[in-house]
Amino acid sequence: MIQGIVYLVGGGPGDPELLTVKGLRCLKKCEVVIYDALINPMILEDCPPASEKIFVGKRRHRHTFEQNEINELMLKRAREGKSVCRLKGGDPFLFGRGGEEAEFLFKHGIPFEIIPGISSVIGISTAVGIPLTHRDYASHVTIVTGSGAQKEEDPDQWKPYHYLEKKTLVILMGFAHTEATIQRLLSLGWPEKTPLAMICSGTWPCQIVIDGTLNNFTHKAKKFEALLSAPAMLVVGEVVSLRNRISPQAVEFDFLPLSQLKIHEGTLPERVQRIKEELRSAEKVLTPLWIERNHSIVLNGHHRLAAFKELKLDLAPCLLLDYSSPYLEVQVCEEASIQWIDKKAVLKAALDCQPFPPRSSFHLLKFNPPQFETPLFLLK
Repeated sequence: MIQGIVYLVGGGPGDPELLTVKGLRCLKKCEVVIYDALINPMILEDCPPASEKIFVGKRRHRHTFEQNEINELMLKRAREGKSVCRLKGGDPFLFGRGGEEAEFLFKHGIPFEIIPGISSVIGISTAVGIPLTHRDYASHVTIVTGSGAQKEEDPDQWKPYHYLEKKTLVILMGFAHTEATIQRLLSLGWPEKTPLAMICSGTWPCQIVIDGTLNNFTHKAKKFEALLSAPAMLVVGEVVSLRNRISPQAVEFDFLPLSQLKIHEGTLPERVQRIKEELRSAEKVLTPLWIERNHSIVLNGHHRLAAFKELKLDLAPCLLLDYSSPYLEVQVCEEASIQWIDKKAVLKAALDCQPFPPRSSFHLLKFNPPQFETPLFLLK
């Protein structure tokens, strides 16, 4: 009987470029790919065209395949003599059931190889500017799963959650129980002002980060609950406060020389005229301009940019987000909500000077600028 082989491959946290070189090489040669829900579909584009791709993803309360069915599927394809890539999100041995699958393959005499992946714990926290360890703030890290923890009454279940000085706590799969988990942390001695961050869809184009403290996070998160969804990761500890200093994707307010930016050829004269009239009656203006710095292109707010230039303004206050970053991070403010973003489509349209595809550009809805004491600029 021809014997196949199974590769247990970690697919990383979501960004296709965070797949390891070895994982990519395996993906390109396998005849069967059995993949999970957290795998970015772009990764599958590197599979051989003739390969069999089988989705076995699990979401909360929705299992396409049960674990025993996944095991049997790997066994069946390997016994058919196939090379099988079992592609899992993050690292296969960190809350990925990779250990269980390796045991199963060993028990049934199936050759297998384990290919590590960048864990979401490390990949996502680093990507959003949170160092899990820091000589001044954190000397140890505790990683726990929030899935099902609320049902456990055994006090030992909660030992990892206890407060210790210079501790970082990372909670995976705890999205559904965030509020209850925060209350539990407070009861276990964590100070109310301890910084906390929730990262949803980390390293994906729709990544969203909300941060706060244990005593205000629930209220803040409820304002944006329509935007938040699993998979989500919670990071608790003083290291979260470093985000404001080292995160390379942070939104900032700035004054921007408009002469450096190109006007998109898809602007509509009637919209530009309407914005000019609005600006003439405004005492103060803060405008969102979402930019791609490498090409000096405004990806959203191009009608407003055209209005500024027609009004002969060269310096205007703008809300900037550098679109040149490898993935998008939106730091939500108190009155903002964000629609889905298709980064590739927007950038391609901008570079080609074509109108943006529907629902693919940036939008800030119900955006209220900060109340500055003096006007940012006045139009005469």
